[in-house]
Amino acid sequence: MMAGQLSRVAVLGLATIAWRSGLHAGSVLFVVAVCFGTISGLSSPAASTLARQLVRSDDLVTVSGWSQTGSRLARLLGAPLGAAVIQWGFGVSMLVDGLTFLGVAMVLLLVVRTRFRLPAPRRSPWGRRCDRAGTTSVRPPSRASSWSALLR
Repeated sequence: MMAGQLSRVAVLGLATIAWRSGLHAGSVLFVVAVCFGTISGLSSPAASTLARQLVRSDDLVTVSGWSQTGSRLARLLGAPLGAAVIQWGFGVSMLVDGLTFLGVAMVLLLVVRTRFRLPAPRRSPWGRRCDRAGTTSVRPPSRASSWSALLR
């Protein structure tokens, strides 16, 4: 999760430098969007397990509800705040956004401590399914299917 937040800071830092150097093109925004999508895809699974490691199982429903409420409030208040920041230009807005990701990374580093470690799985259930499926569903081709493939 830390790597994801710091990667977003780096992407926004590079995009700010590109924008400030005069590269005012949609390609900069497109590259930022692709990088953010990739980073999100790689770091979201780690983020989704964080609440389970911070609170007891009995409190997980409450924490999940408050997390969803906070997320909706951030979306509701983020749009007008973003409109206020964007008036200073794309470079400044990318810099401010990068600083917010840096702030989240600092909170993760300095404040968040997991209290309830998740047990490590001995072996992935996906791997077991693949092993089982691989040994039972793969069979050598018969001569009839080989001949019919040649005739087509």
